[in-house]
Amino acid sequence: MQVSLPQIIAAIVNFFVLLAILKVFLYKPVFNMLEARKAEIDQNLSEAERAREEAGELKRQYEVELKEANTKAQAIINEATELGEKNRTDLIAEARAEITRLNERAKADIARETEQAAQRLKAEVANIAIDAAESVLKREVSQAEHEQVLDQFIAEEISAGIAK
Repeated sequence: MQVSLPQIIAAIVNFFVLLAILKVFLYKPVFNMLEARKAEIDQNLSEAERAREEAGELKRQYEVELKEANTKAQAIINEATELGEKNRTDLIAEARAEITRLNERAKADIARETEQAAQRLKAEVANIAIDAAESVLKREVSQAEHEQVLDQFIAEEISAGIAK
C-alpha cells in the first residue's frame, strides 16, 4: 500500500470539501443555535437583574412606607396619650373645683344655720326673761319663792324645749 501524491491531494481536497460541507450544514446551524441560546440566556439574566433591582427598589419603598406608618402610629399614640392625660388633668381640676365649691357652700350653710340657731336662742332667752319678769311682777315674793319660781320656770322651759 503505497500512498501516492494524487491520493494525498485527493484526501486533502476531500478533507476541505468535508470541512466546507460541515461548516455550511453543521457548524453554522449549531453555532447559530448556540448564539441564540447565549442571547436568550443573556436576555434572561438581564431581565432577572432588572427584576432584582425592581424588587430591591420596591423593598426600599415598602421599608420607607413602613417607617412612615410606624412614625404616624407612634404620633397618634403620643397624641392620644397626651389627650388622655389632659382630660385626666381637666377632670381632676373640675373635681377639685367642685369639692371646693361644695366645701364653701357647706361652710356657708353651717354659718347660716349657726346664726339662725343663735337668733332662735336669743329669742328664747328673751322670752324666758320676759316670762320670768312677768311672773315676778305678778306677785311679790321672797328670795326662796323667787328661786323656786325660777327653777320651776327653767324646768318647764327645758321640758318644753325637749318636747318641741
